[in-house]
Amino acid sequence: MKFDKLYICGLSHSGKSLMLELLDGHSNIYMCPYSEFTLSSILHKFEQYLEGEGRKLFFNKYDSANEELVFSIKFTENQIYSLSVNELIHFIFLNNASLRFMLKTYITNEYIHYSGDRIVLKHHLKFNLDIFILNLNNLIKNFKNDPLTIENLDNLIFKSYMDSVDHSNNISQDIKYIMKWGSNSIPQIMNLHNYYHYFKIIYLQRSIFNRSFSKVFEFINQSKQNNNSKKNIKKIIKRLIFSMAQNLVIKESEHLKKINFFKNSQKILIINFEDLFNSREQTMKKIAKFLNLEYEVNLNKPSFFGHLIDYKKFSENQILISPNEFFSKKEIIYYNQIINNKFLLTIFVFFYKFTNSFRKLLNNNINI
Repeated sequence: MKFDKLYICGLSHSGKSLMLELLDGHSNIYMCPYSEFTLSSILHKFEQYLEGEGRKLFFNKYDSANEELVFSIKFTENQIYSLSVNELIHFIFLNNASLRFMLKTYITNEYIHYSGDRIVLKHHLKFNLDIFILNLNNLIKNFKNDPLTIENLDNLIFKSYMDSVDHSNNISQDIKYIMKWGSNSIPQIMNLHNYYHYFKIIYLQRSIFNRSFSKVFEFINQSKQNNNSKKNIKKIIKRLIFSMAQNLVIKESEHLKKINFFKNSQKILIINFEDLFNSREQTMKKIAKFLNLEYEVNLNKPSFFGHLIDYKKFSENQILISPNEFFSKKEIIYYNQIINNKFLLTIFVFFYKFTNSFRKLLNNNINI
């Protein structure tokens, strides 16, 4: 059993959700919504688990069916491990970063989807845990006498998931790629190169200013300050955006040095987030060519599980929350110049930290 895997990677707030939503519209791409449901992003943990650290069974109700079914996993020629299906299931659920969403889906038949900077969408998704475990058990039975590679085992996990959710009944039978979020780590990309053959990666980049704005606005929403006036929200953004940008500059420069190692690889395509708005059709045609797929017009409209997202700004090709709503073009150019100059950025970070500290001190003196 062989699936080509498509991983959407990039640092936080780089546009991974939007890219998944656009690619979900292609008839030959199937989306798996859980970020660490498979093994590539947690391969080091899996190897430790196979070596005996923390091995446990899942629930007792599955013991009789799966505990006795032991199979072999081949990491390298000299690394072959034995594992029961029940132990495998325990590992998957223990290390799945989306476990709380997955369990909620199992109970409520709803998948919560965070789309953009502040919109939350709910989708119908009926995930049947019992069928997933039964399917995985039956698929692994076919390989009981032959060691499974990591890639083959991932394929069986994907296939078991596809057969245990109701929306899979509506998808094309001619699936060429299974798509999922990738983690933000370089080790996952290294693992894909070392242990997988049939995969491709779309890596998203976004300007530091826009990423900083997005992260600050997320903070404003989470701290429930979004009820302030537009003028006050702008002040909060200005107080926080430079320190946020400084942290992102350091992280992204380190990340890109490592990503450049893979730049010549035919497995990775680097996409600028802004191109998804400035030249979406051309960018999606470029991606279709990279994936060796026919271009389809549905690639230009965000969807989830094959259903178009009914949100006005999405359909109008606009960013959900744009800096243009708070700053003039002249201000945005000015802030970009500061962020792209390390010396100026350091001065502005220091200035706003000092003014914030002074404001707190002043408020404390007033309250005395």
